[in-house]
Amino acid sequence: MKDLVREYRYIFGAVCPKIGHTDYMESFDMNTNSMSRFLRQVSKAHPNKLVVMVVDEVSPHKSNGLVIPSNVLTRRIIMIDQILLIIYR
Repeated sequence: MKDLVREYRYIFGAVCPKIGHTDYMESFDMNTNSMSRFLRQVSKAHPNKLVVMVVDEVSPHKSNGLVIPSNVLTRRIIMIDQILLIIYR
């Protein structure tokens, strides 16, 4: 009997709600290094813009090791009893 092998790909993505421009990155890993790479990619694609990303509570989005470029701000969202909180730090 063959062993079942699962392979995963993760898509990191962002969209500008005003003009619909998208940025994305495929990765075999969902971790802090991959999220840092994606933020760097978005930062380089929009060097003269301030990028604000609203992210959820997945550990790579809030890790202390996350490298956030100077033109990127991340804001975490938390759902508590149907109330949306945006965390500013």
